[in-house]
Amino acid sequence: MSKNKKDDLIQKSKELKEDIISLKNKLNELNEEKEEWFTKKSDLNKDVVSLINNIKRLKKEKDKSNRLIQEEKAKRDNFNEEVRKLIDELKKLNTEKIAFFEKHGIKSDPSRIKKTIDQLEMEIETEILSFKKKKKMMEQIKRLRKTYKESAGVTKILEEINKISKKLDETRKKADESHQKMQEVVKQNKGGYEEFINLSKEIRGMKDEQSGAYNTFVEFKRKFSGINSELKDKIMALKDAQSQIDTFKKEKKIKKEAKNKKLLEEKTRQVEEKLRSKKKLTTEDLLVFQKEG
Repeated sequence: MSKNKKDDLIQKSKELKEDIISLKNKLNELNEEKEEWFTKKSDLNKDVVSLINNIKRLKKEKDKSNRLIQEEKAKRDNFNEEVRKLIDELKKLNTEKIAFFEKHGIKSDPSRIKKTIDQLEMEIETEILSFKKKKKMMEQIKRLRKTYKESAGVTKILEEINKISKKLDETRKKADESHQKMQEVVKQNKGGYEEFINLSKEIRGMKDEQSGAYNTFVEFKRKFSGINSELKDKIMALKDAQSQIDTFKKEKKIKKEAKNKKLLEEKTRQVEEKLRSKKKLTTEDLLVFQKEG
């Protein structure tokens, strides 16, 4: 290997070392960026999962609310149907009452007639009255008793009207309560629906952001892989250059050792010649002889 080639290899090795340091620094930077985007993607994924769980919770609550709405609506409709039936019964009973009153010439409610009779009797018993007035009141009571007796047939109808009227009021109240409960649930459900829409929009936004973060992560990963591959190539090239330099050094050392050996052998031969000729040995001759020994 020529000296020029060796110098080229040393220069190349130096440049490769500088490139490797630069690539390692760049690789570390890319790795940090890559991991940051991966972490961001993972965090966004956790947030999306959390929002989806909220969506599921809202859906569960909405389903429950819908069931309550349907239940209260069914109750209200049943009560309203019962109200309609009770009204029809009242109309029928009132028709019978009017017909009875007309048939028997009754102009007053029997309960009122009874109340009037009781009041007149109480007055006769508790007050001091003239004979004429007392007689007149007794005649009035007699007429009223006759009328009350004639109206006895309608009493049952009036009692039934009263009973149905009370039931009608109770049923109307229950229908109103069911309607009110249904309205309250509908109102709450509306708030849940708005929250559902907002969460859905937030999830879509996060998914878009998550997709962007993932794409950026993939791009940094691609660059990382490219530079990592380039780094490996540079390291292999450096090893090859260093191997060639080591080979050159070994060859140079072998040549130097061979040259020194040949020189030593020549000097040794000269020393041996001096010894045979019994010539005086110099310090250098002695050193050569010592090395050879």
